[in-house]
Amino acid sequence: MKRDLSNITRTLDDVKCNDIIYKKSVIKEIFNADPDLKEVLGQLDKIPLNKYADKDNPTEEELKERARIVDYNEKVSHPQILSFLKVNDIQKEVLNFVMFDIEDERQSYTNKLIKHQVLDVMVLVHEDDMDTEYNIDRIDLLSYIIEDLLCWSNVTGLHLEMVENKFGITDTKYYSRTLSFLIKTTNTNNFKHGRMTNSHESI
Repeated sequence: MKRDLSNITRTLDDVKCNDIIYKKSVIKEIFNADPDLKEVLGQLDKIPLNKYADKDNPTEEELKERARIVDYNEKVSHPQILSFLKVNDIQKEVLNFVMFDIEDERQSYTNKLIKHQVLDVMVLVHEDDMDTEYNIDRIDLLSYIIEDLLCWSNVTGLHLEMVENKFGITDTKYYSRTLSFLIKTTNTNNFKHGRMTNSHESI
């Protein structure tokens, strides 16, 4: 292994680091730490394991039921906050998700040392779980919490400005809302290591 992957720097002070890795880790920590976000996301309860009439000699039906329960409990335990965007093959037993990712959009037209990044946060809510006790659709409530957490925050080094809030429909009974935040940041690619070269190429 040529790179020390277990010790990648996560700090904005080191221009050699991958700032997307750092920023995504910060965003994920913020989402996971917010009790309101986790409450509104909701998580289905696990099913208690069935009991065997004879614990030493379970029947075939009892074993099949145990396997079904274990499979279901594993599915509802899957993470609901994901640091990547995914729509296909999501667990239908887990009804709601928050997914996000960051991309380098372009460098500034007036200053090549400044680049624009976009943070996209997608909320996915199953049609069977849209209602909430607050009389607000779950997808809108989750979007409100995310906007409240991130808009004009400087957790990524500079202010996050929300520039888009789009509603969408998937073909899997999920409804989506995508919030896009603009990040203007230092273009470290243009001065890594103090020179415009690749660290794996000899000079």
